[in-house]
Formats: sequence, structure tokens, C-alpha cells
Amino acid sequence: MSRARAITAIERFAVYWAWNGRCFWCREPIKFADCHVDHVIPVSVPDPIENLRYHYSLSPQFEINGFENWVPACQRCNLLKRSIVLVNSPAVVLHLQAVRERAPKAKLLAEQHELDRRASLVLAKMLTGEEPDDREINVIGSLVPLPPVDVQISERWEIQQRDGKLVIQLSPLYSAEGRRQFRTTQAAIRQQINQLSSRYARIEADMAHLDSTSIPWQVLSQEKTDVEQELTRLKPLLASGGLGFTRHLDN
Repeated sequence: MSRARAITAIERFAVYWAWNGRCFWCREPIKFADCHVDHVIPVSVPDPIENLRYHYSLSPQFEINGFENWVPACQRCNLLKRSIVLVNSPAVVLHLQAVRERAPKAKLLAEQHELDRRASLVLAKMLTGEEPDDREINVIGSLVPLPPVDVQISERWEIQQRDGKLVIQLSPLYSAEGRRQFRTTQAAIRQQINQLSSRYARIEADMAHLDSTSIPWQVLSQEKTDVEQELTRLKPLLASGGLGFTRHLDN
């Protein structure tokens, strides 16, 4: 049985950045200070490492405590997964394949940060929940590759990619106007979802009274599909109540 080892601030950040600041399991964005590093194959698995490498067709270099087995996780997902045994699930093969593809990026990023002692100090500070100042956040930004999506690294700072350039700025949620716009947008999305959900329920009720071979039933079926697709598009846009950097929106 393997034992978990302490993961450095630099290793934690490398895993966090390799997945664009999002939880591997639920894909929700998380702040760096709230990021847990989870083991896809739990360290509590009793199998020898050689058996695991063979069973999952892993590289000879694969280690339980390594980038090919580490993923970022929000606190909720990390706690939920602890009670679930994934090792005997076919899904773990797909998870490990996805992690294997990003492991080189995380490893390279960690090596680059290791060469800059300032980065290590800033990241260690951020893990305590302290907000970096503009000088410190630029130290981090100077070492990271362009993110494909906006990464809200802390309560205050957001790192973006704009026209092939890295942009570091105050998070829109950090300003009063940004918070107002966010609340307005979220309210509009919530209203759309409620309206579509009601429409969906009415369609289902109408379809229940029709012959499934009739034209009216087929028309309603297509409308139902359109509503489902729109709900699928909108729901991810609605921030969950547990989203770390939205908890102070009303302050």
C-alpha cells in the first residue's frame, strides 16, 4: 500500500493550472487556495504498483504520487470521492488517459516554477488564503502558459488569454459594477431556465394525451428536444451556490 506524500505549493499549482483552474470531477472553476489535489487511483489501494501499471497499461514511470495520477478537485468532490472506490471501474482507465495527456504540461510548469524562488513564496502565501498584490500576481503570470479559458486564480485576480496574449486583471467580481452585472446576468439565466422548465412540463403533459404516431405528437417531440438542448446550454452558465469566489457577491 502506498502512502500519500506532502504535495508542494508548486506541484499543487502546476496540477491546478494544467486543468485551467477547474475541478477535474465537476469542471467547476475553483480558486487556487481552495484546490485539493486528488489521486485518481487512491493511495489506499493495496495492489503493488507493478500490478497497477500492468492492469491499466500505464507507463513504467507511473507512480501513485505523481502528475499522472494527480488531478485538481474542489472540496466537495474530493470529499465525495473518498467514499467511492474507482479502481475496479472501467471509467478509471479513461480518467487516467486524460490525466496522462496533461501530466507533461503540469510537470513542465512545476519545473519552471522550481527555478523561481519568488513563485514558490507567492504560491505558499496564496495557499493560506492571502491575496497576492499586483507585483506578486505578475510573478505567477510570467511563468504560466496562455490559458484557453479565463482562470479566476483568487478572489481578486483573474488571468485571461486575449488575442494570443496573457492578461492579468482584477476579477470582474471584485468590483461593485462587476458584481452587479454578474447578479443581473445570473437572474436572467435563472428566469430563462424556469420558463423553459415550465414549457417542458407542459409539452410532456400534452404529449401524454396524444398518439405517438400522430403528427401533433411528433411536432411536440421536436419542440421538447429543442427545449432540452437549450436547458443543457443554460444550466452550466448558472453559478452554483458553493462556487468559491462568488460567496461574497452581496458584500
